[in-house]
Amino acid sequence: MKKLTTAVLSALLAVCMACTAWAADVPANVGVFMGEMPAAFQGKEAILEQNCKKAYAWALQLHAQEEDGSFRFGESSGTLLHAWYGMDMEEVVNVLLCQDFSGGNSTAPGAFGTGSWAALVCVDPETCEFIVLRDTPAEYFSLGGGPLNLQTGMPTTNQYWRMEDGIPVLYQQFENGYLRAEEGKSWFAEFHNKTAEGTVYVEPPQPPTAYGPIDEVSADGCTWENPLYLDSLRGDVNGDGRVDIQDVMALCKILACINTNIQPDADQLSRGNLDGDDSISIGDVMALCRILAQRAA
Repeated sequence: MKKLTTAVLSALLAVCMACTAWAADVPANVGVFMGEMPAAFQGKEAILEQNCKKAYAWALQLHAQEEDGSFRFGESSGTLLHAWYGMDMEEVVNVLLCQDFSGGNSTAPGAFGTGSWAALVCVDPETCEFIVLRDTPAEYFSLGGGPLNLQTGMPTTNQYWRMEDGIPVLYQQFENGYLRAEEGKSWFAEFHNKTAEGTVYVEPPQPPTAYGPIDEVSADGCTWENPLYLDSLRGDVNGDGRVDIQDVMALCKILACINTNIQPDADQLSRGNLDGDDSISIGDVMALCRILAQRAA
């Protein structure tokens, strides 16, 4: 009972700290609706504003090509949070709530030759959760018409990354498939459409837990942020962009070397020190095994 009480108190403290951070870092006009609220979202103004601020605060953690390592939304447009309508091929009206910002092209300067764009969008009146659109996916979605974009459909996840053959690759899932873009001197972006590709369609790697830590690694080796901006993927001991049983074996090898007075280098220590004690021990092996067990559950 004591452990449960401590856990609850810790959770409450974390929530209070998060709310304090929002108040300090999030502009007051984020999530403030302007115009006529669509019927599906009416009566949910308070939760929409709260969730919009939550998404804004989370995105501020993402690293970008800025001197202080922070993501830049830029200034909010004059329309604030507003409705954006579109109609699909079957004449079904699509609506999303959107707040535009002047920044956001943090990792793909000049993507597709248009100006920088970032936005917070909400497409689900049931959850009222917001998705961060920025960089190449933002350009791709907006140039296709937003809710009029029949190729992609509405966004369903935030963008996420993983290393593939030594190249950071960006993913973002949409109703009709997913966008994949390889980072380099020039960007190569492609949309994989479930219907058009049919039996050859390959499911995308899965993202980490929604709104989790930016360096959290999913079972498919994905993080919320470009791996180039992260010191390392904790738990990815062998550096292959994934966290799996091979990393347990690699960690055991490092531990065996330590027992013969061969110390791990800085990169091995960063990736393998999971319990935060500045060393690698059997406790780190157990911590890694727990992570894999949780993901397999």
